[in-house]
Amino acid sequence: QAKGNTEILIPLKGSSIYGSKGGPLYDPVGGALLLKALKQNLDPKIPLREIDAHINDPEFADTCVNRFLHLFN
Repeated sequence: QAKGNTEILIPLKGSSIYGSKGGPLYDPVGGALLLKALKQNLDPKIPLREIDAHINDPEFADTCVNRFLHLFN
């Protein structure tokens, strides 16, 4: 259980190089099911942000840093 400010950021285009489009573990159905399960079971007080980027994309990293600074400043 989180004790402080918490947000969950989900990279919609994949969370590993192997799971990206064309990779050996690419599974858009599985990713959609994971996101659906998170939305259904996550405490409504915890924001879930869907980021239209891959986890290795600079825009995802920038979003993570910006959200961190927002939460902890």
